[in-house]
Amino acid sequence: VDIDPYNLCMSPEAVEKSITTRTRAIMPVHLYGHPANMVAINAIAEKHNLIVIEDAAEAHGATINGKKVGGWGACGCFSFYGNKNITTGEGGMITTDDKELYYRLRHLRDHAMSKDKRYWHTECGYNYRMTNMQAALGCAQMERIAELMARKQQIFDAYSARLKNTPGIRLNRTYEWATNAYWLVCLEIENYDEEQRDAFIKRLKELGIDSRPYFYPMSSMPYLQTANTPVAHSISQKGLNLPTYFDLTEDEIERVCDAVLQSLK
Repeated sequence: VDIDPYNLCMSPEAVEKSITTRTRAIMPVHLYGHPANMVAINAIAEKHNLIVIEDAAEAHGATINGKKVGGWGACGCFSFYGNKNITTGEGGMITTDDKELYYRLRHLRDHAMSKDKRYWHTECGYNYRMTNMQAALGCAQMERIAELMARKQQIFDAYSARLKNTPGIRLNRTYEWATNAYWLVCLEIENYDEEQRDAFIKRLKELGIDSRPYFYPMSSMPYLQTANTPVAHSISQKGLNLPTYFDLTEDEIERVCDAVLQSLK
């Protein structure tokens, strides 16, 4: 479904219009650290008797009306890949308050082995177990989640102070009901198309600044091209992400912003 252009997340209005007799679940993505409007999405899900599965891969610690993401649906899925706000190198976690689902997930992640009969597989399962070392790394960072979120806020604020008054560009926008995890700082250049955006990224690269384009909309993928998402399509062509790693210094942010302003000329 299409997105809300303000927070880049699933549009509740588009969700409502897209539901058919075949719909079984709603899977909102908390994109770039900003939560989707789970209050509205959950209301739609309840109305149509659907389950909600949160993709919180990029939004560790983000909140909606003070409640953490990952706790709004039947389950929430988080990524601990190397570039996420909390990392174990690879892997992730699923959160749920549904005891039946919890035991089902534990069963499937361990080869679906029976607990009563050794090496007996009751169905096709998976090896989704995390090593103790990886889990220890993740737990240590979870204890610092408030500190890590505050650091990402500082990084965004530093970018915003330097770029917010620049005509023709937009940075991340956050609804008043949300706390943004700022996984990545977003920059959208009004009136740009994909070719112009890619040329801008190339100019930054020539100035020694790495950046990445916005994700392609799912509707642009070969197997989903029947979907119509004009807002996502338009925004994906004009957006890019700026360096947002935790150790970014004020001088480095200044250098990135100088390169952005120079490349806009």
